[in-house]
Amino acid sequence: MKRLCCILFGVSFFAHCLMAQSETFRFEQIKAELGLDQGTITAILQDRKGFMWFGTWLGLARYDGYEVRFFKQSSETGLGSNKIAALLEDRKGRLWVGTSNAGLYLFDREKERFIACQREPDNANSLSNNNVWALCEDDEGFIWIGTDKGLNRFDPEQRRFSHF
Repeated sequence: MKRLCCILFGVSFFAHCLMAQSETFRFEQIKAELGLDQGTITAILQDRKGFMWFGTWLGLARYDGYEVRFFKQSSETGLGSNKIAALLEDRKGRLWVGTSNAGLYLFDREKERFIACQREPDNANSLSNNNVWALCEDDEGFIWIGTDKGLNRFDPEQRRFSHF
């Protein structure tokens, strides 16, 4: 009987806590005239500065709450593909971008340019494949990269890849 009373008390306490959380969330649609009306958004990230980043098949978009800035494939930006598949902000605040067919990129926030980390066939310490579909940082600061040719662990300080 005591056990049943404890269970009932726990359930009612948990239900009360859930009902007490009456936070309301407000959603706004980003207007098409701002330029973020892409049909396919493949990755979303909010960075520590509050910017919203949207990966699309037509480039990378950064939204500051007022306007959208697009980064597209060009020699000017250093981005090698418009097909953005994955986004990650690491513990140091660096933005990493995984692309389809063009590898991994580090975004230089000061210069607003991308630095490529790509497959080099003659270099065993390079990325295993340029189709980067997933990014994750572990507790030790290594970046794990999912590609078409397996899993890679990247040491950003040494700029070395290990393949699994």
